[in-house]
Amino acid sequence: MEHRRVGRTGLFVSRICFGSVAFGERLDEPDSLALIDRAVGEGVNFFDTANSYNAGRTEEILGKAIKNRRYETIVASKVGAGPMGLNIATLSRKHIMHEIEGTLRRLGTDYVDILYAHKPDPVTPIEETMEAFGDLVRQGKVRYLGCSNFPAWQIAKAQWTADVRRLARFECIQPRYNLLERDIEAEVVPFCVDDDISIYPYGALAGGMLTGKYLDRHEPVEGDKLNSGLNYRRLYWHERAQDFVDRLKTASDAAGHTLTQTALAWLLTQPRLDATIVGMRNSEQLDGALSALETELTDDEREVCAAGPAA
Repeated sequence: MEHRRVGRTGLFVSRICFGSVAFGERLDEPDSLALIDRAVGEGVNFFDTANSYNAGRTEEILGKAIKNRRYETIVASKVGAGPMGLNIATLSRKHIMHEIEGTLRRLGTDYVDILYAHKPDPVTPIEETMEAFGDLVRQGKVRYLGCSNFPAWQIAKAQWTADVRRLARFECIQPRYNLLERDIEAEVVPFCVDDDISIYPYGALAGGMLTGKYLDRHEPVEGDKLNSGLNYRRLYWHERAQDFVDRLKTASDAAGHTLTQTALAWLLTQPRLDATIVGMRNSEQLDGALSALETELTDDEREVCAAGPAA
């Protein structure tokens, strides 16, 4: 397993990050723990969760899994998303300080390796957010910082605030990025390259579209990610995306690769993309993600990927 440095830090993480959103919902606790054990045995040391996943149940299960291997595992969680309400799901000092205590309790640890701002807060000044994050770093409750779903200008503003006030900076970001959704290539990726920020995308397989699950054009069923509240259906369920997946399947078949291998291998070659988050529910999906690390794309695969769904 290859490991890469987080941003400008001395921390190293596996290039496959285990996304845990299914824990406690689509994957029960015993199966979750067994799959984590297998992933760790394969060299995966990077796990992603959030305080809002399954009302905290995801953090609880992950906490049990890392209990006897805390130092060897890198745990990233998030704050600032979920049901909206007065002083709820914000990046205010009040909310951040309250939520980190719940996260630490559920994980059964006294620190989180990486804490992300889950999404931009249109109300709270970024100075307040970065000061609160900086306090958590100084207190030792958080080791490093990141943000998720931030546009380039907000990442830049946060970094400037941290530099001016001599606070901990964002060392990594977590955007949605895959072969079908590439908006971050315009501004976010160049900024991260210039500022030495690691990129850890989620949605790497576009809600299942890039696994070949919908090659026959059957309608997504209840429980599929394409029917979730993450806008996946609007983003990916259209003829242009389906035609692209058909072209990618042809190129992947010719190379002897699966669609999953091709899609993840392409991501892992992108600038500053030091790891990719993959949500896995069984050993077959884990094997597919791990095999992407050894997948060498052919010229035909690269050509299809470079052209994208607009071709």
